[in-house]
Amino acid sequence: MADNGDKSKDNHGNRAAVIAVLVILLLVVIQTIQRQQTAGSGGPGMSGDGPPEMPPAVVIVAPVKSETMQEFAVVTGTLRAVFKADVVAKEAGAVEKIRIDEIVVVDAENRPVGLIDVQDLSRERIY
Repeated sequence: MADNGDKSKDNHGNRAAVIAVLVILLLVVIQTIQRQQTAGSGGPGMSGDGPPEMPPAVVIVAPVKSETMQEFAVVTGTLRAVFKADVVAKEAGAVEKIRIDEIVVVDAENRPVGLIDVQDLSRERIY
C-alpha cells in the first residue's frame, strides 16, 4: 500500500512539472507573437497588416525619338526546324493542310532573334 502512495506522489509531481513546462512554453509563444506584431507595425516596407511590401522598381527612361525606319527588308537565309512535331488528326483520315501563322527566326545558336508573320509574306508576295 505504501508503494501506491509513493506512485501517486510521483505522478502528482510529474503532472505539476509538465503543467509548469506547458505554462512556460505558452508564455514564450505569447511573447514571441507580441514581438512580431509590434515589429511588423513599424519599419520600412512593413505595413503591419500583411506581408512585407517590395520597394518600387528602378525604372530608366529615355526621351522619345522620331526616326525613319524601313518598312520591310528582303533577306535570304536557310530555314531549319528548331524542333520536330508529330501531327495527328482527331478523326481518321489524311492531314491536308497545316496552317502556320508565325515563324520564329533563330541565330546560329538557336536563340530566338525575331518573329515573321506569315501574312506579311503573302502581302509582299514573298512565298
